[in-house]
Amino acid sequence: MAFRQARMEDLPALQVIEVAAGAVFRTVGMDAIADDAPPPIADLLAAQHLGRIWVSVDAQDRPVAYVMAEVLDDTGHVEQVSVHPDHARQGLGRDLIEVVATWARGFGLTALTLTTYAEVPWNAPYYERLGFEVVADDHATEALRTIRDHEAARGLDAWPRVTMRRDLRDDLRATVEQSGEKQGARRQESSDNQDMNLPAGLTTRPLTLADATAVTAVMAAEELADTGTVAIEEADIVADWQRPSFDISTATIGVFDGPRLLGYAEHSGHDRGDTAVDPGVHGRGIGTFLAQWLEDRCRSAGAAVIGMPVPLGSPADRFLAERGYVVRWTSWILVLPPGASIPERPLPEGHVLRDALDEDLRDAWTVLEDAFLEWSERPREPFEDFLASVVDRPGHQPWNLRVLVGPDGEIVGACHIVLADDCGYVNRIAVRKGNRGLGLAQAMLADAFEHSRAHGATRSELSTDSRTGALGLYEKVGMVVSSTWVNRALTL
Repeated sequence: MAFRQARMEDLPALQVIEVAAGAVFRTVGMDAIADDAPPPIADLLAAQHLGRIWVSVDAQDRPVAYVMAEVLDDTGHVEQVSVHPDHARQGLGRDLIEVVATWARGFGLTALTLTTYAEVPWNAPYYERLGFEVVADDHATEALRTIRDHEAARGLDAWPRVTMRRDLRDDLRATVEQSGEKQGARRQESSDNQDMNLPAGLTTRPLTLADATAVTAVMAAEELADTGTVAIEEADIVADWQRPSFDISTATIGVFDGPRLLGYAEHSGHDRGDTAVDPGVHGRGIGTFLAQWLEDRCRSAGAAVIGMPVPLGSPADRFLAERGYVVRWTSWILVLPPGASIPERPLPEGHVLRDALDEDLRDAWTVLEDAFLEWSERPREPFEDFLASVVDRPGHQPWNLRVLVGPDGEIVGACHIVLADDCGYVNRIAVRKGNRGLGLAQAMLADAFEHSRAHGATRSELSTDSRTGALGLYEKVGMVVSSTWVNRALTL
């Protein structure tokens, strides 16, 4: 079974799952629980918009189980986890709990909590096997007591209920220890077998710019399989590979079946890597080969860590976890949906937003890099790389780089927008540190949305992660989470 973020069109199916899972309570004489109505679509929609529902899907991409979570104090609270009886006893509930645990760790949360029936075999006894412990009533937080009071008001406490908690700090310590053991084994395996075997008939070679189209196709196929959408476009690959600091001949590799590209890997620089394998050839050892190549390449380049983003709960997420990669942070793709109103965010007096001029480029680069380096542990991007990936990006137009000029004539903000088909993607946005708190970032976002629509976009998107603390900013201008990713990393 595959796992992914729930989509809006999945929500009626989740109600069906809930009703079917609830019917099993009749077998233990709890007919009132079996008759309880499923969560309203409005409640499911609110959680889905926040990226807090994950589903297990069958081969036709139809949900057969789901979990819904929320942030409660400093914990991730499991509001509901349900598996359709036709798919019970396959470990789906356990795997969905692990998806939520990964999400919670990426948010910096310390534990998972839930409320459940004490004596129902597939409730409290089951969660105990997953590492949860019963919390005494006098040790429950006020937020958990409020949930229990609400449940009592609905009549759910006609049978004994308990609050349970699983400490994620213990999970993390165990994961790190296991990761260290696996890393040692991987290093030994690599030294014992420098030439990892690929299936017979496959070949490898470094990539060139001429391969960008094929790489885009492989990445798009994997994105579609994992998230149901495609964000990558060829210009992304070209802009990245044409940076002066990037040596495509040593930092990339492709796996081919004749002329057809099956998978690729690249060491993008510092501690960042990327890999993709055509979903049609999963299970043939290509991903393992590429992961080992990437790890060896990073070691030879002097990197201490290698990390990469993957959709939460995806096959790539599970594959990296098995190799000993641990979650460093969580990231989200947010969208201003088609038809959504663009918020009015007027600029403070004396501020002007306009297209960047040639003489503005270095100042725009400085504002963006200074802001991103406040939380991102990486070397400063060379100015020449900025030019290659922004101004020299295929299809770049003057409006794609907007600058915010303050009353004194200095550039205090910058925003890079990429138009991809019907989507205006806010690639980078920043406000100079001394000029924050004036609503400038929200004004730049509204400006980016307006310019994107004026040039044919029906929606706008961007990405942020748990290191920035900016998720709330984007939600204030009407954006909603469309997918959740994690950055998994391995200490080399």
